[in-house]
Amino acid sequence: MHVGHNYTLKEVLNWTRKDIYHLALIAIIPVILYEVFGWKWVALPWLPIALLGTAVAFVVGFKNNAYDRLWEARIKIGANLEYQQDMGIMTKIISQIPTQRKTIKGRIVENTLWKSVSVIGMDKC
Repeated sequence: MHVGHNYTLKEVLNWTRKDIYHLALIAIIPVILYEVFGWKWVALPWLPIALLGTAVAFVVGFKNNAYDRLWEARIKIGANLEYQQDMGIMTKIISQIPTQRKTIKGRIVENTLWKSVSVIGMDKC
């Protein structure tokens, strides 16, 4: 990585000259076929090209954001699942104590619902 330096146009053209020659050759071939040999079927309408370019821009633009959202959802679902498993283990242990059996059901429901709401972020609403 080159930091703190602005590249001149001459440097950029020097680095990319092979690609420029290659793309210029690819662009000249259909022009010659259309103008010199009269192959009018080579011409493409602009509408499909513009639509395809717009679609590609949207896909590329939203690709990283969608992946980040998916990953964040997986993390939250995993945290919720881990909490539910811990709650199940604690419930099993507490339910073995005879004096706690009456109130255990209410506490389980309350804690499970509250943790589910806080994991998905609705407790901040």
